[in-house]
Formats: sequence, structure tokens, C-alpha cells
Amino acid sequence: MRIIPVLFLFLVSLSAYAEYLPRHHNVQCGTDFLCPPGLQRRVDFWADVFSLHNIDTAVFHDRKVPERVYSVLHRKGACGGRSTPADIKRERSRLAALLQSVAKKKASGGAMQGEEKRIASLFAGERASEIRKAADRIRCQSGNSNRFRKGVQRFGEHQSRVAQALTEFGLPDGVQYLPFVESSYNPEAYSRVGAAGLWQLMPATARHLGLEVNPVLDERMDPELATLAAIRYLQHSFEVLAPEARKIKPDVTIAEIFPFVITSYNYGLNGMLRAMRAVGVDFVKVLENYKSESFQVAVKNFYASFLAARHVATHADQYFSGVSQNRPRDTAQFALKQPLRVSTVVSHFGVSKDKLKKLNPALTSGVWKGQHLIPRGYVLRLPKKMFGSWDSKIAALQDSAADKPPRRLQHYRVRKGDSACGIANRYKVSCRQLIKENRLGKRGFIRIGQILTIPGGSIILKKTIADARQRIFGGKAFSTDAIMDLPVEVVRTPDRIYKVAKGDTACEVAKKFSMLCADLVRQNKLGKDKKLVAGQTVIIPGKEKKVVQSSLSVARNKAQPASPDTSTSSGEKQQELMVSLWKGLGKSPDRQAQKQNFKQKQGGTSRGAKSFVLAELLAKESPPAEKAPAGSDRGEVFVSMTAESPDDRQSDSTAQEVAQSFGSTDHFYVTKKGKGKKLRWEVRVQPDETLGHYADWLGGGVSSRIRRLNGIKKGRFVRLGQKLKLPIRDEAHKRQFEEKRIAYHRALQSQFFEHFRVTGSKVYVLQQGDSGVSIADRNKIPLWLLRRFNPDILQPRHKVGEKVVLPIIEER
Repeated sequence: MRIIPVLFLFLVSLSAYAEYLPRHHNVQCGTDFLCPPGLQRRVDFWADVFSLHNIDTAVFHDRKVPERVYSVLHRKGACGGRSTPADIKRERSRLAALLQSVAKKKASGGAMQGEEKRIASLFAGERASEIRKAADRIRCQSGNSNRFRKGVQRFGEHQSRVAQALTEFGLPDGVQYLPFVESSYNPEAYSRVGAAGLWQLMPATARHLGLEVNPVLDERMDPELATLAAIRYLQHSFEVLAPEARKIKPDVTIAEIFPFVITSYNYGLNGMLRAMRAVGVDFVKVLENYKSESFQVAVKNFYASFLAARHVATHADQYFSGVSQNRPRDTAQFALKQPLRVSTVVSHFGVSKDKLKKLNPALTSGVWKGQHLIPRGYVLRLPKKMFGSWDSKIAALQDSAADKPPRRLQHYRVRKGDSACGIANRYKVSCRQLIKENRLGKRGFIRIGQILTIPGGSIILKKTIADARQRIFGGKAFSTDAIMDLPVEVVRTPDRIYKVAKGDTACEVAKKFSMLCADLVRQNKLGKDKKLVAGQTVIIPGKEKKVVQSSLSVARNKAQPASPDTSTSSGEKQQELMVSLWKGLGKSPDRQAQKQNFKQKQGGTSRGAKSFVLAELLAKESPPAEKAPAGSDRGEVFVSMTAESPDDRQSDSTAQEVAQSFGSTDHFYVTKKGKGKKLRWEVRVQPDETLGHYADWLGGGVSSRIRRLNGIKKGRFVRLGQKLKLPIRDEAHKRQFEEKRIAYHRALQSQFFEHFRVTGSKVYVLQQGDSGVSIADRNKIPLWLLRRFNPDILQPRHKVGEKVVLPIIEER
């Protein structure tokens, strides 16, 4: 009679154990993508995050083995934001103690009770030492099913265009599910570090890929154009990774390469090259064995989360009952022949500004506010007309005269004794407008060196906006099959002659050339004593290695043209594109360069933060904020209604208001050095700037001159903090450059503050290996904002233990 209750308890226990385990999802990859069995449970975990756990569910699991779920906690806000809630800390501590107890009992053979049995079952076959290590790997993962459901709804609006573009440009249509991971298919998504749009591109990466990002246009926000740019990135990633994979494994398949291509979108192309060269083309082995400080949770889960998103989205009706997809928007579009005001377009077509804004997301807020004109060449979209067409109206508009822009945009650099209202009065503008335009806070704080924008001015784009496809692809064709058909040859490098220096030994010379000492002795018949004499020559034998034809001409010739090659982009721009893509979306091509404070972190999406949704899902909890010592000048920002010199500054507690104001000091101004023939003009490279930007701001067509002036070879790029000489003609040319440069940064920063606000600050103590770039990346803070609180953060003289101020950011 007692068997039934015992059996009942046994079944309840099994049910409790299974409650936390990820469900099994029947993920099918087809022929385009690899679904390794070793990734299946990891994919299952992310499929649950996307479909089962909502945004108020906190899932506690193993950082190294994500599918090892310890507990699930239901609370508003799930794992919390930038600071860790107390109950989340308590649960993590409870689980850590539980793991330590299980490890101790497993090592000693002690009897386990209750929840200990369930935890022990998760480590079947593992040693006690592994369980102890797992106690330090507990992380909290917030659910995402609510956002994913909305993403499925938005997907219907963009799916056909994205899939069509992928097919047209030679990529598998399954790539269309990548934006679910990047932005949850939200074209208005904007990350804490400035990645924007459907594909979460960073400003510099977008510029390299051919998109316009300036005070008038931000094409990252246009889903169609951003899709083309993302395709170009993935094309180039395949062009580089496929030949490398074939050198390692000649019979490698396209499906085996695509996990590396997809992951490069998060980690960077050069990072995936290093991983492939170090471990091979088995992607699961790379995840298990590749070691790098930057190869962490977000990167290791990126491909698995992509497969999970693809599976959940394609079976949305099974996971989200009653979900419906938005319909694609029908539009009429044409390229403007002259610059026009938004108000002119609204009155001419009788279409509301709100409707136009939804259809033309690339136009910045300055255009919609009437500060700037819609540029010539911009492809304007109109809602599909209910009856008839817009043809006659469009023809009439195209024949009309160009609108006169508002007065020229002006910037003012604050001097000692200035006040906000005094500056406004000088330029005959409203003081309230000046304060609002520059986000000076309720009290109108300004400071010496600060750059103010005078309200009412406009940016005029003189050049016509070129066709997007030509800008991005340059008429180039692409074919994965053609690239895979490139010949793999075994070549032998020629023998080298080495002249022995004084003190050299045979084994030291062999080590210098990465060869065995015995091989060097045998090749040169040095005898048993291996004797070498200074001045003697020895032969360093060549090596055999596999080589894939480096030129892509074969692939390009075999592939059918994707579009007519009527206006191929310049060689300089194409070279800059190739160089930038080696950095990936946020990674430098030089591994050592990543460790220097001067290097710039550019691109798509920065590692762990450029991916809008995955960054939030995988966000590490920040350490508790350390309070600034009383009177610490590092933790305070000094301001006044009247600008004062640094020696006269007095403290104010409203750091968040000051942080809203535009940057300070000389970061955006050109320095004049020398006289006469030795005269030169210099700038320091700032975040989100590229060589192409400098050429544009100087008037275009000077990229090669900038390279010559600075000794920058093709294949190299500008570094953050680098001093750069510019071919500036005179003071007027200098002012033109500075105005355009300031306007560009102002537009990016205004866009950031449309989505986020600074609510305070905290103090961080520098650790070994920290740099401005790494601190900004780890805390998901734009580097330019970090500089506002710490103007010298990019200098290399910082010491361990020194304190820096971190702004606290919240979504609006």
C-alpha cells in the first residue's frame, strides 16, 4: 500500500527537476546553416528565452553551460538593469552556497537532500572541482518572449524586402532572422553605445559600408538601406573566412563556414580569423577551446541565439498564439532633384508630417524640425495613393525651384565671462531656445571651452546623395559557390639565406625561424658540434603551405552581376571599406592595438553591446557603485551660469545636467603648427571618425592626400587619439572643416539623448589593463560620453587605483 505514495513523490520530484530544464526544440537548419549536435541544448536554452520566459522572468544558469538552469525567479524587471536588485543577489548567493555544498558532499560521499539532488543531476559525470568552479559562474538571464512576439509582428512588414535583398546579393535567405537577435526587428532600436537601426550598426562602420551618417541623414535607421549595408559586411566576411577555412580543410562546406560568418557580425572578422586559425573549422570545438579575453559569453552564444531566433520565428504560430504580422507598407518613391523643406513636401502632396516621417526614417530630427533641407538625390517615399498615382504631383515638384535654407548653422566656443543668455542676445536668438538646443539644464549651465550650437542654423549638403546600391556594392558581384570554387594550391616558399651574427648558435637561429634545431643542422651539414662562425651563411629551408587564390577576380567573373556596373565607387573608398571590415563591427585588425588606449573601437554593432537585444540579454551585472569621497574633484563636474576659468570653478551637484551639454576643450578644433613652409594643421582622431569623414569635411577627394601627409599606407586606418595632419588651405577652410565636424558629432549625440538620459554618476577604480575603450565597452557607455566626465580618459598615463567617473544612463 505504500508503493503508490512513494511513486507519487518520485514523479513529483522528476517534474520539479524538469521544470528548470530547457525544452527540446526540433531545430532544423537545412543546407545553409550548420546545426551541430553539440550546440543543440544551448539552442534550446535560447529558444526558451525567446518563446517561454517573459521580461519579468529571471533565469539563473551556468555562464559556461547556458542550458544548465538552476532556478527561475518571477519578478518585475527580471534580472534588473545596471544595478543588481537585492533579491537577485540573494538568489545567486543561495545557489552558490548550494553548489558548494553539493561539491563538498560529492567529494566526501555524503548524502544529498532535496534540492541538492537536482543540482547534482545537472553535473552527471563531472568532478566535484567542476561543481565548485560553477559556483562562480552563476549568471542571471532575463526572458525576452514579450519583445520577441512584438518582433514577429514587425517582421511581417520587412520580411519580403530583406529576404529579396539577401537572395539578390547571394546570401542565404535564412540570414533574415539575424535582426531578431540584433534589434528584435525594431528599426528604431538604439543601443546605449550608439548602435542604431534594424541591424544595429555603429556610425563609423556604417560610413565604411557606404551609408550616409551626418546631421541631415542617418541611413542606419532606414531598414532597406541598413539591410544592404549588413549584406555587404556579411559578403566580405565570407570572402575572407571561406578561403581561410579551405586552407585548413579543403572539403569544408558552406554550412560549416556560416557559423563563423554569423558570429563575426558580433565579434569581428579578425577575431573569427584568429579563432579559426587557432582551433580549426569545427565551430563547437572553437567555442570549447578557443581562449581570448574578448571571446566571452555574448560571442559564444551569438550563433546559438541566431539559430534559436530563426527556429522560433519560423514557428511563431506554435509559440505565440494569435500573433499576427504587420503588412508591408506600399509606397511610391522618387529621387529629389533639388533640396526642399519638409513643409514644402507636406503642403505639396497633402500628406501629414507624421506619415512622411514613418516612411522616411533616415531623415534626422533636424530635418523634421525645419532646421535642414531634405538633400538633393534623397529617395523620398510617399504613401501609396488610394486612387490614381502621384505622377503629376511628383513632376510638378521636380520642376519647382529649390528651397532657400535657413541661415547657416553656427557654433560658439564659450569664453570666460560668457553667460547663456548673453550669447543668445549676441546672436539675436531666444535664450530659452539656446538652452534647450544645447541641453544646458534648467539653470543654463555653461563652461569655458564648451561648444554651443546657435539655434536656427542649417547644414547644407552640397553633393547629391548617390544611389545606395552603387555606394555600398560598387556594382560588384558576389557568389558563395564561386568563392568555394577558387583553387587551393600547395606552394613552397623559397629558401632564405641567413648571415650568422656574433654569438649566434644553431638552435637560436632555428628558433628565430620557427624550425627544429635538428632540421637546421641537417640542412646545412653542421655536424655534431653544430658550430657556427660570425659571417657564415646558413640556408633556412622554405615551407610548404596551402594557398587559396587571394584575388577574388575568379569569383567575381563566375558570379552574375548583382546590378549594372554603371558608376563603380573609387578605389580609395573600396580600399577603406575592406580595411574597415577587417575590424568587424567593433574590433581592430591588430590584436595588440586593442590593448592600447589610443586605438579606436569602431563599427556595427561594439562587442557585447552593438547587438541591441543580445546585449541586454547577456548584460553582466555591474559591481556595486563606489561612492565618491567627500570633496573629490574626480566625482564632481563644475559649472556656472557664467563661464569661469578652471581655477575659479565651484562645485555643483547636478552632474547629470552638465553631462547633457556638448563636449568641452579643444577636441573638435584644428591646431595650427609651425610657420611658412613648415606650417601644418593637425587634429586628434575622435570616436566615430574615419578617414572618409575627414575627406568629406575638407571637401571630398582628399583621402589619398591625407594618407600621404601622415604616412598611412593602404590597408591601414586612423587610430583613436592619433594626431593627424590635414591638407587645409587657410583659416576659412579650417573653419569650414570644424563646423562640419562639430555638426556631425552634435547630431550623433543629440540622437543618443533622444533615447537616453544621464541620471547621475558613480566612481570606478582603474584595474590592470583598463583603457578608456575597454571601460566604455564593459559598461555600455558611449566613449564620447565617458570623455565628458573624464576628459583625459584616452591618455595612456592612467595608473591602477586611479578613479574615473562613470555616468549612469537610463532609457527615456
